[in-house]
Amino acid sequence: MSVSVRSARPVPVAVVAAVVGAGLLLVAAATGWALPATATARNWDVVWAGLDVGTAAAALATAALLRAGDVRAALTATAGAALLVTDAWFDVTTAAGTSAAGLAVAEAVLLELPLALGGVLLATRLLRTHR
Repeated sequence: MSVSVRSARPVPVAVVAAVVGAGLLLVAAATGWALPATATARNWDVVWAGLDVGTAAAALATAALLRAGDVRAALTATAGAALLVTDAWFDVTTAAGTSAAGLAVAEAVLLELPLALGGVLLATRLLRTHR
């Protein structure tokens, strides 16, 4: 698959993805350098609840698609895995240096990351059997 980027020659999607990835790494580096180490955030509770609702929606969608025998369950399983890794990352990094750090690491290691791995393995299995 290729896309045109205002030229007569089509640009492969992989090239576009690589350029976007490299650009996002530069943004991440600049953000890490420029942002303060601490900040107060409004709607903190809404942010966390929204992440959890998104993760639950991915799991429920995966279950529904699996029940229907739909290979697109690989997509929702992968999305759920990404959300679980994101949740673990934010839990551990925002709890660092606090009394909640131990619980955050335990949840990440015992719950969120194994579930994310399960989602990736499920997606891989679905895609391999669908060929």
